[in-house]
Amino acid sequence: MDDLTVEQASRFWSEVLDKVKQQKTVLIVAKNSVTNQLFGTVQLQIDLPTNQAHRADVAKMLVHSDFRRMGIAQKLLQRIEKIAIALNKTLMVLDTVTDSAAYFMYQKCGWTIVGDIPNYALLPNGLPCSTTYFYKSLNSPAEKTSSPQIH
Repeated sequence: MDDLTVEQASRFWSEVLDKVKQQKTVLIVAKNSVTNQLFGTVQLQIDLPTNQAHRADVAKMLVHSDFRRMGIAQKLLQRIEKIAIALNKTLMVLDTVTDSAAYFMYQKCGWTIVGDIPNYALLPNGLPCSTTYFYKSLNSPAEKTSSPQIH
């Protein structure tokens, strides 16, 4: 948000790191190996109820504005997808601002639109915006096309 304070940001990231330590969230960062400057991040939330243990939520995909349109977000998504598969997840879900650059990037990366919810979130300036939910199946192609047999 435009009025985000350093204290609020610090508290947010401290809470994220606590969840990482508790193995409730996987945090991936993209950084310059020479300068250690962080320029991207994404989270995989894996602490879900027992009836949803097969899925994970992708959250807070952030790429610094100076580093956008370089394929960093796609690489972060590919990495988090591999981690989800290693954790035996078969479904990932996420949401983003409708018609944003991220919205189109997720479609390009093979995510499927579920639908939009108007006035779901706030833009950095405080105005309400529509959010679109996406999912991506991590099943093999054979599992995607097979359907249960009914007798």
